[in-house]
Amino acid sequence: MGRAQLLARPEMELTREQRAQLRDAVARRLNREPLQYILGHTGFFGRTFAVNPAVLIPRPETELLVELALEGLRHESRVLDVGTGSGCIAITVALERPDVEVVAMDVSPGALAVARENAQRLGAALQFHEGDLMDGDWLAEVGPPFDRVISNPPYVPLADRPDLQPELGFEPQRAIYVKGGPGAFIR
Repeated sequence: MGRAQLLARPEMELTREQRAQLRDAVARRLNREPLQYILGHTGFFGRTFAVNPAVLIPRPETELLVELALEGLRHESRVLDVGTGSGCIAITVALERPDVEVVAMDVSPGALAVARENAQRLGAALQFHEGDLMDGDWLAEVGPPFDRVISNPPYVPLADRPDLQPELGFEPQRAIYVKGGPGAFIR
């Protein structure tokens, strides 16, 4: 129930099951678990995407990446999203530009399952591929060339982890942190 519905019905009482669910949600949030994981979804580019701890929670600033990816994209282009996670970038590009072929790739089977679920629920047509960018074997399967490669890779130095908000501890660590310099992803 949304906030407006709740305000419009102040007399409504919760059932025993609803109260238990609310207590569980509050306890999880007090433990600093991200609200998006508790709810099981988040908004991105005007759409609702399922999320769980197998995927990074899409950030609002990632919408800028999608806008930049769509800018000047030619008809029938091929786009590759590396490290697709929930699929929010690839699915949004596919929905905004159905004339474009989109391939979404991730090293995590759990993340790909979430992305596939999101694509199916949102009606997006794209290809999914399990692969590691650092292993060139996947390229033969997805068939280059790509007109655009999109990625929101890990970029936070692992040494910064102790100073960051505890909520990040619930997200897939290899989607956030790098061990050293550029290209030194957690595996």
